[in-house]
Amino acid sequence: GKAYNVGSENEVSIGQLAGEVAELLSPQTRVEILTSPAPGARPARYVPSTRLAREELALEEFTDRRESIVRTADWYRQTLAARHQ
Repeated sequence: GKAYNVGSENEVSIGQLAGEVAELLSPQTRVEILTSPAPGARPARYVPSTRLAREELALEEFTDRRESIVRTADWYRQTLAARHQ
C-alpha cells in the first residue's frame, strides 16, 4: 500500500525533454517554447526523490533517458502496428 517514485533523479526541464524527444524521434520537428521564466527567477523543475524505492525495493536506474525515449517510442509503434493487423 505504499507509493514509490520511480525513474530518475536527473533534473530536466520540460523544454529540454521536448527537445530530446524531437531530436531522437523527429529531427525535422521544431520545439517552440512560448513562455520563459520571469527575469531572475529559476525555471520550474520537478525532480522526484527515488530514495525510498532505492532503499526499500533495491531499485536502481539502469537505462538512461535518451535510451528510454527510443525504447518507449519503439514499444508504442509496435503496439500500434499490432492493433492494426
